[in-house]
Amino acid sequence: KKYIETQARKLPIYKCLVNVDWENSKMANVFVMRKHVNGMVTIGIYLVDLLCLGVKDTFYVFNEPEKLLMDRYEQLNTETKEINYNLAHNIIFAGHDFAMEFDIQPHKDFALTKMILEDDNDDRPIIEIAVGWRDGKPHLMVEKPSDYVNALAKLKKNAGEGNYYYTIGENLSLEDDDANWEDEEDDDLEDDDSEEMEDETLDYMDEQSINLDNYDFGEINPYTVQYIVNEDLQNSDKVLLREQFEILIIQVELLLRLLMQSHPVYFFTTEVMDRDEYELIENANVHPEYFSIEEYSESSNVLFGSAIEQNDLNIDEEESEERFLKQLDEYSNNKMFTVFSYEIAVLGSYKELLRRVQQKLEMHKADYPIYAIYLTLVEMVTDSGRKKSAHLDLSSELGYLFPQVDSWSLHELKAWWLAQVVYYVRQNDVKLAIHFYQLLAEIELPNFMESLVQQELSDALTKLFLSDDDNSKKSYLRIV
Repeated sequence: KKYIETQARKLPIYKCLVNVDWENSKMANVFVMRKHVNGMVTIGIYLVDLLCLGVKDTFYVFNEPEKLLMDRYEQLNTETKEINYNLAHNIIFAGHDFAMEFDIQPHKDFALTKMILEDDNDDRPIIEIAVGWRDGKPHLMVEKPSDYVNALAKLKKNAGEGNYYYTIGENLSLEDDDANWEDEEDDDLEDDDSEEMEDETLDYMDEQSINLDNYDFGEINPYTVQYIVNEDLQNSDKVLLREQFEILIIQVELLLRLLMQSHPVYFFTTEVMDRDEYELIENANVHPEYFSIEEYSESSNVLFGSAIEQNDLNIDEEESEERFLKQLDEYSNNKMFTVFSYEIAVLGSYKELLRRVQQKLEMHKADYPIYAIYLTLVEMVTDSGRKKSAHLDLSSELGYLFPQVDSWSLHELKAWWLAQVVYYVRQNDVKLAIHFYQLLAEIELPNFMESLVQQELSDALTKLFLSDDDNSKKSYLRIV
């Protein structure tokens, strides 16, 4: 890293490549190679979304043989062509600058990999690169609603409703004659063919567009439920067919929607919600930085199998505590295994497993922040009368409590915000409880204690309506 930061630009540009269909797909894989005196190359690789996200991913490979690197890439069956450096530079920074117009930041590693590029200054010849959708508006395309939530928030705030497109689950195939939008001389973009194409490919993400039937059983989570139409969430024939934890998620969502209509004072404004916490989510790894990916994968596979991916929060009732205790001993060196075992101990009410895991977490909580976070969460959800944690101050921010941590994982963030929901419910601060629930809802990774927190939030929201003398509000509550 130090070499790239200080010396990479002293190496000569050797070769630049891009995928041959970048102009049509609006997604460019750009390779910029610099050659060392030993014949090896250092490559900066940039995945550039010209429709909206800019530099959505980037990494480097340092001082390795070119053939070895390109053989790896060819396994992806993506055809590339050689281009001059100036075109490569313009593609990368056209996407980067377009995204920055809406305050959509490049991938965090671009701070380093841009040092493989030449300096972006006024001396660089400019090549016009088409960005955005055919009318120049940004078009955010995601595979599922939980992807790039921060970018969507930035579009809502900085582009404004009606000034961007948002597509879920679509892989657009842009025809060749659509590639050079800047060359079109007629104004027939609003003709019947254009409207038909947009109807087929664009999902504008209004809440009327997604139904319960779009999700398999077990796939409803606090994020996806936000976009399901009201009529489906209030359809008891559909809802009661879902898993029990899904029904609770739907109940909380309905209460939040009702509260938003009747008591908007309990919700922060968009400007307040668009805070650094969303940046934490977007920049987070799945597992803590001080645990290895091998530990995470091993513990996930052993304890849950495919349950993590399927959002299946059920544990087989026939599973005995003895099995989990044996596994805890067998994988005693796996730190993430200990964390997941804590969730299982709470969900299954396994007293001995809970005691042993808690003892281990207490011993090492100073070394691993996730241990302290989980101790705090379990302490709050298992003691209904507790208003404060003996472990961590839940009114503080994680960065203040753990200044040594550079970046947080999704598991840490979700557990911390679950604990804060419980804390603020018991402090009678429903507004902050809702705020932190909405934050944790952006993280699709399941946590087995999530249902316990949702139940407490549901009870607190229900009490708001029960204490309201407005009979019309009570009539809505009966629907829930």
